[in-house]
Amino acid sequence: MPVNFPYISTYLSFREFPIIEKVINDAINTGIEKSKILLMVDGNGILHERGIGIASHIGVSLDIATIGIAKSLLCGEIKDDKVFINGRLVGEKIEKIYVSPGHKISLETAVEIVKKFLKYNVPEPIRMAHIYANGMKNKEIRSSTLIKTRN
Repeated sequence: MPVNFPYISTYLSFREFPIIEKVINDAINTGIEKSKILLMVDGNGILHERGIGIASHIGVSLDIATIGIAKSLLCGEIKDDKVFINGRLVGEKIEKIYVSPGHKISLETAVEIVKKFLKYNVPEPIRMAHIYANGMKNKEIRSSTLIKTRN
């Protein structure tokens, strides 16, 4: 599926959402119940300058539970590993990542779940998705290079 929107910081959802929407809808069409889905998203939930990062956008749009996992802090203030925006608790720093609820989950539960899956400074589902995506990207690059060298 082609990506038709450029990467713009804090507007990641406009670039990534169509692909994620298709994958989630395909899963639902195979019989997976929405209530059984919890998606960890490489991006922010409510820990976002507009209060709705990609994890929140996905969750609200598809009516599924989501957790935002960010590798850097785009906004907010950290006090004792808690992240606040305008005095409101919106996330928590765990080792080298920032966790925030996206949709249908509390911060406390999001943090508890992320801690259970934490490996190599990133939750294992996110790490595995990165490994898979990089493998697909490298395969596409090799395939493209092979086609060019044959011509």
